Amino acid sequence: MKSRRAHCDEVEMAAVASGGAAATAHSALTAADAGGDGGRVARTEGDEVARDVKANAIGLVMEAVQNGRPRDAAEAYIGAQYKEHAAGVPDGKDGFVAFHEAQHAARQGKNVEVSVLRALQEGPRVFLHLRHSQKEISTDTSEVYNTLCFFDADQSGKIVEHWSVVMPIKPPNASGRTQFDGPTEVSDPQKTAENKAIVLGFIHECLIGRAVERFPHFMNEKSYLQHDPEFGDGMATFLEFMKFADIEQTPLRYDRCHLCVAEGNFVATLSRVFWTGYEMAHADLFRVEDGKICEHWDVSELVLPADVCPNSGKF
Repeated sequence: MKSRRAHCDEVEMAAVASGGAAATAHSALTAADAGGDGGRVARTEGDEVARDVKANAIGLVMEAVQNGRPRDAAEAYIGAQYKEHAAGVPDGKDGFVAFHEAQHAARQGKNVEVSVLRALQEGPRVFLHLRHSQKEISTDTSEVYNTLCFFDADQSGKIVEHWSVVMPIKPPNASGRTQFDGPTEVSDPQKTAENKAIVLGFIHECLIGRAVERFPHFMNEKSYLQHDPEFGDGMATFLEFMKFADIEQTPLRYDRCHLCVAEGNFVATLSRVFWTGYEMAHADLFRVEDGKICEHWDVSELVLPADVCPNSGKF
């Protein structure tokens, strides 16, 4: 099993070549949604957002990546202004098209398949969990990637901003779970706000604030299912990485939660973290049941220096 540091090296080379805390967290992210972070589209509570944002996000991915028609995808699904945060992809429609046309040309001789495993929508924001495979026809070898991505839309439902965190898949973890398996269906839509507050409380109190004694308040101690390839099931294995009193001794350090999209029993977040000192973009997907976090998927990607980013940066 590769270390996260080894994964950092892989991603860097590939990209260069190509309660109270919960309420505070919810308020901060709401302010960002209203245009207080990175110049995003300003909205008010009364704004109507098209219901088909989720379908547009899925259509954009499938048409541009799987079908190899990025120009058609951009015309159909991207708004007048478009900001990009994926590694190597420039801002704007033209940048999106140019990047994906080059990628399509480089994939000649390969079968490309994109599967949407989980999809959430909360207002103008969408989250997708994707399995992306490229099979070399001549050698019958495959590359498979795990992608967690976020989208923002304008009032017509067209996509105006995109973030993604990508990593090659790894073998199943110590509990035999993969990065893709587990429940996929959204349930309990009436609990969206409640479950979002639980997850944001956990991130801000336990992961950013490092109140490890509060883990049982947010997590299911008896049944916590883990899909991270380097951890097994149960709360105790994860606590090992958070137990140090000195923050500099901890391999994993959460710095800020930038995005959160929730629908029913699923809550997805995008955070800036540090892993053994390296700045990472880290996407988490949590499943909440009976008021406790009971299942978790995640992906990490190295944040590259600004001078090699052709777009608005990772966040």
